[in-house]
Amino acid sequence: MSEFIETLESRRLLSASPTILADQAAILANRTAIKTDHLNLKTKLATDRANEAASLAAQKATLKSDITKLKVDRGNATAVSADQAAITADRLELKTIQVTGKTNMASDIAANKLQIATDTTNLKNAIQKLASDRRAGL
Repeated sequence: MSEFIETLESRRLLSASPTILADQAAILANRTAIKTDHLNLKTKLATDRANEAASLAAQKATLKSDITKLKVDRGNATAVSADQAAITADRLELKTIQVTGKTNMASDIAANKLQIATDTTNLKNAIQKLASDRRAGL
């Protein structure tokens, strides 16, 4: 029966070494970190916008109330003067809320860009290490 059996070439399965697997895991982790950073930024900015909108709405309600009070107090010079000062303070607070919101968003963006840059550098280093390890035959 052996005369009918022909041997085939020996085949070996290529398997990745632990070093290559670790490099690939590092690359995947760095890519995931970058995606997470982008998602975190979107979440932070959405929260900042929502907080700013809530603060502005509350301050606008206060301003509207003070304007109504000014209309009611017509004829009373002392009350009108106090109401005008309150309205000026309310308008200033509106500007402050807007500037604070923009500052918070800019701060979040800057911090996130730094984190993304760090993660991108880590990703590039992991890719270079994988290429190096493959060239070395590990």
